[in-house]
Amino acid sequence: MLLGGYFVLESIRVLLVTGGGIPLGDLIPSDQSEALVRDGVYSMTRNLMLFGYLLALSGGGLLTSSFSTAFISPLLYTALWTAWIKGREEPALERRFGDEYHRYKEETPFLVPRLFPRRR
Repeated sequence: MLLGGYFVLESIRVLLVTGGGIPLGDLIPSDQSEALVRDGVYSMTRNLMLFGYLLALSGGGLLTSSFSTAFISPLLYTALWTAWIKGREEPALERRFGDEYHRYKEETPFLVPRLFPRRR
């Protein structure tokens, strides 16, 4: 649960500091990131915040011995957010950042972080 919270907070911090925007900036155009953030935690996964939420939710469920919170809720949450990301967020990023975002998608996993560098 703590690791998930760390991932959420760190992903927000990096978006603010490096990208100059906030999460879900596509809802508030004036708060969109000015740059595509690919470094640091975002070099491991494109959706670290979602991954962090899933860890925190599962951890909370395990701590409270709630099967549905630990296992079922994360599956539903993942399905809903994946639909949002694939349907709205990624197309917007493709329009804004073009080839740079396409390369990032090819090199970086969607959700589960890559812990070790890719072999070339």
